[in-house]
Parts: sequence; structure tokens; C-alpha cells
Amino acid sequence: MLKQGFKNYLIQNGLSTSTANSYASGIEKACKEEKCSWKKLKSNIATILPMYEKGGSKENIGDQLSGAVRAGLIKYEEFSKKHDWLMAEDFICCVFYIETYIKKAKTIHIDDLVTHAKMYLPEITTQSIKEKFRNIKQIVIEKGLPDSCNYSERPNVSKQNRVAFDDAYNLLK
Repeated sequence: MLKQGFKNYLIQNGLSTSTANSYASGIEKACKEEKCSWKKLKSNIATILPMYEKGGSKENIGDQLSGAVRAGLIKYEEFSKKHDWLMAEDFICCVFYIETYIKKAKTIHIDDLVTHAKMYLPEITTQSIKEKFRNIKQIVIEKGLPDSCNYSERPNVSKQNRVAFDDAYNLLK
């Protein structure tokens, strides 16, 4: 589960499938070296990563697979810090999006909507909220709904996001 989620994360953030697979292989190698699971590695990444960096006690292992072990660990640390969305947080973003771009057909810039959402979701990064609105845009496109948002969609939408959208849309009808 974590392995596929990590690979999806890398691809969604602009890396090729080949690079994502290479970094995942690097994580597999680190897990084998540390004698731990992906989950255990994720929870201890802050202490494990420095060992594989240049000058670390396991630098030579970090260099393996053309540096994919180290590069994979760096990206895995980034991945481990990403926000796991709650249904209520998805719902809040869906309400803001539907109210703004579907019901009121406003043409405000996505950054302004993100700033507004950030007031209600202060612990979530601006980039993560922006990506959530891209997910919602994809749902709107799939449903063929009228939409005034000019921001690009994101084709990888979770089931939870779809349920939150449907709940928000039905509430706001």
C-alpha cells in the first residue's frame, strides 16, 4: 500500500514511472538494510535518511542503484510529511469550490480560494490545498458540471474525495 502510494506520489509530482520504480527499489534496499517495513521506515525517516546521505555511516549504500537509494529516501521523507486528508477536510474544500465556481460562477483566482480555505484548514499546506482543488476540478469535468474555474485538473482523484464532493454538491443544490 505504502509502496504504491509512494510511486503514485512521485508520478503525480512530475517524475517518470521509471524513476518512481527506481526510487521504490531504493526504498526496498533501505528497508532490507534497516530490517524494517515501509511503514517503520516512514516513521523513522528523519533519523535513517542522514545515515545514507554523503558523509553518513551508510553513504556507500545510498550510492547504490545509481544513487536511487539516497534519492528515494529523500523523496520518501517528503512523501511522509504530506498531509493525509480527512473526509471533513475534503468536504470543506468541495463546499468552497462548488460555492465559488459552480453556484456563483465567480472567476476568482485559485490562489484566492486557497487563501480562504487556509483560514479553515491552517495545518494543511497551501500546495496541498491547491492540489485538492485540482482534484475537485477533475470531478467537475467528469460530471460535466458548469464550472468557472480556469485552474487545471488533476486526474488522480481518491474515492474519499468523490464521496465528499457528492455530499457537498447534494447539500448545496
